[in-house]
Amino acid sequence: MWLACLALQDIHPLPEVVMAKAIKDFEFPESRRMRYRWNKLLDGQIWELERGKDFKVSIEQMRKNVYNAAWSRGLRVRTSCKGNKLYIQAFHAKDKKPDKDAA
Repeated sequence: MWLACLALQDIHPLPEVVMAKAIKDFEFPESRRMRYRWNKLLDGQIWELERGKDFKVSIEQMRKNVYNAAWSRGLRVRTSCKGNKLYIQAFHAKDKKPDKDAA
């Protein structure tokens, strides 16, 4: 059977696939549906988000949203909750976790 496939390949060669080019970085514009400015919030700075002011969902749901947004961008994030505030800091997955004094 595989000999027949090889013979067909010689008769009907597969077309050359055009590959897209890979780039190192691109700043995606914020979409209208996006509630949060993830590109800004995940820029490596430490951000303080306040429930009721910066987001309406529970702290735990917002924390999940932060982790998902970071993961989809190839980033990691550390978070901390104090009262009704959520603190976040993103970093590149290949980098070590930022020092507490780094910001």
